[in-house]
Amino acid sequence: MVGGSIHQLFEDQVRRAPGHTAVIAGPVRLTYAELDSAAARLAARLAARLAAAGGLPPPGATLAVITDRLPDALVAMLAVLKAGYAYTVIAPGTPRREIARRLGVVRAGAVLTHRELLAATDDGEGRPTVLLDGEENDGVGAGSVGGGAVAGGAGDAATVLFTAGTTGEAKAVTCGHGLLRAAQGAWAGVYGLTREDRLLTFARPETTEFTGAWIRALCSGAALVLGVGAGARAGSGAGVAAGAGAEAAARAGEVAGAERADGGRASAGSAGAGQADAGRVGAGSAGGGAVGGGRASAGSADAGSADAGRVGAGSASAGAVGGGSVGGGSVGAGSAGGGAVGGGAAGVGAVGGGVAGVVEGVSVAEVGPVGAAWLVAGGARSLRLVLVGGEPLPLGEQLRLQGLLPVPGARVLAVYGTAEVAGCGTWFEPAQLTGPVADPERVAYLGVPYPGGTAEVRKGEIVLTPPGGGDAVATGDAGRREAGGPLEFRGRLADRVTIAGRTVDTYRVEAALTGHPEVAAAVVTGERGRTGQRLVAFVVPAGDTTPTVASVKARLSGLVPAGDVPDLVVRLRTLPRNAAGKVDRGALPLPLPAGASRAVGKGGDGGERVPGHLVAGGVVGVVACFLTFALTDVFWPGATDRTGIPGPWSGLFGLLYVIEGVAFGVGAGFLVAGRRGMVRRGGPGALTTWAHLAVVWLLVAWWPQDNFYRLAAKRDWERQAALVYAFNVPLMLAAALVALWAVRRAPGARAMEK
Repeated sequence: MVGGSIHQLFEDQVRRAPGHTAVIAGPVRLTYAELDSAAARLAARLAARLAAAGGLPPPGATLAVITDRLPDALVAMLAVLKAGYAYTVIAPGTPRREIARRLGVVRAGAVLTHRELLAATDDGEGRPTVLLDGEENDGVGAGSVGGGAVAGGAGDAATVLFTAGTTGEAKAVTCGHGLLRAAQGAWAGVYGLTREDRLLTFARPETTEFTGAWIRALCSGAALVLGVGAGARAGSGAGVAAGAGAEAAARAGEVAGAERADGGRASAGSAGAGQADAGRVGAGSAGGGAVGGGRASAGSADAGSADAGRVGAGSASAGAVGGGSVGGGSVGAGSAGGGAVGGGAAGVGAVGGGVAGVVEGVSVAEVGPVGAAWLVAGGARSLRLVLVGGEPLPLGEQLRLQGLLPVPGARVLAVYGTAEVAGCGTWFEPAQLTGPVADPERVAYLGVPYPGGTAEVRKGEIVLTPPGGGDAVATGDAGRREAGGPLEFRGRLADRVTIAGRTVDTYRVEAALTGHPEVAAAVVTGERGRTGQRLVAFVVPAGDTTPTVASVKARLSGLVPAGDVPDLVVRLRTLPRNAAGKVDRGALPLPLPAGASRAVGKGGDGGERVPGHLVAGGVVGVVACFLTFALTDVFWPGATDRTGIPGPWSGLFGLLYVIEGVAFGVGAGFLVAGRRGMVRRGGPGALTTWAHLAVVWLLVAWWPQDNFYRLAAKRDWERQAALVYAFNVPLMLAAALVALWAVRRAPGARAMEK
């Protein structure tokens, strides 16, 4: 491993060109000197706060940064490093239980966050907190730290990254200073970044991509352009970045108190990238969102269609990966920890006034396949290098994008790597090919390892060794390499399914499906997730027509074994994704069991037959509803008599009686038809059965309960107590059962995590 600390490489650039622009985030611009000064001041406050709290953690201990404000996050990362510690970043939108788990996993010695997040980030362990809202807010003086208080050694931890958690619980991965310095040396040898470059990233602060991006840019003297992706904000007029210098503070203050505009929101949608309004421009937010432009939507985009081409007109599509992705968004390249480089599918958040407003002067961009199509379609004129990661990039799409870049010699590289190697695994460009490729749309290459690293295929699995040496990392991704050729991606091993006792390589089926003219994206799985008797294709149509089973079979004939052809086609508007922008296979709406599932495309017409149990449930529900109206006065004479009740209140009580009858009918219908839908979600069979009955009780109980209560005397304590224990207490227990079932994760959603 390379000696020294990673932030020393940044400080070298500070000394060489202190006045050069280091960070651009909307209207916020910081020079290298301003960024270094802000980080040094925060490092001093951090050290003072820790000392006041009862002692400093040992060098190399991990401190947690919890913020979605991009300049503040970067300042905090550098401050933690300068103070001699390692940082981990947690998104504020992470569930509170998961925040507590991650703080415990890394044994966080302190938390750096904003005042507004204190309640959500407090795990009850009494960890010291340093506020990022401003130097006066936590009662700690600024002090001074010169050039890095403690320089971490090559063996010291620099950051703890968390894997994306696409197939299970996110894991913590520690990366040392030596690994990051070696990775930077390898990236510099391939990309050749200089002080004249501006590197654009849409990655969120908690991702592997963001850490890689700031290292690649700021350790090379380039400017880092922080595009506002879903779930992130450009900055804050009151944050630590605002104190970097008078000029920077003035620029940040220009937009403080900016009017919140509906057109400035970044919608997370199905991209699973956090809160829907997380990218909006609010009071005190500097450049957060598309202030003057269109609305960024997380819808479905066919990377090679007119949908992607419309982006420059004020609508950015950043959700499901479209036709430009092998396997329609098949998880693999970079599935551990957000992959190599780029913001994944969720990497095109707020877009300002279209592409030109974001990429003006940008020469290098790190994006996912959709982001690459968005940039090129919008006419990015200065790009010389596009790094595409997060998901596999088909060779055909790579060639198309490269042909559209106007800069002579411009390159589009497919990049790949896991958190364990800091995202520095392999890179590919078409020049590495040794000959023509028969079907470039069905193949995605990962290329060759970065200088100093290795990439091998052992028993069909890709194994990486990081630059500078270190332990070999089994990625969980399948690959192959023909003699003298580049490494080829062959899918995620955990995505393979067992159908009727036979293993099916779903990636091969997905790659073949992307060539179907009616398919924009596709994921193939079993009817029970990784198992089942039938193979199911979830497709995002390229147009208004859903491909039929017959057309899918015709497309796959000769391309995959006959037994690997899906038996069922389910149409989705978008593919479900997690916060990292990866396809969340555990969230796919699995079909009903054989014999009761929808017949999509049966007879070749693309229609759907309503399952028989749903019809039966509907009939039972309607009949039960009408019976309540007919039998109420029979069972409870006078219970619904509204004589003497004033007009407005009489109508409201009448509406209540109708609602109770409808609820009873819905509950009766759910008793007949509801359990199958709950079984599809998975979970223990007994718990599902009890939860099903609990839902029924929650719906049907109101009709008899209220009628009994209306006829019971207020001081008839015996009857009142009987009604409470016959209805109210069971209703509480039923609600608790449903809550328990809802939070239990389906076994099909659990798989081995990288």
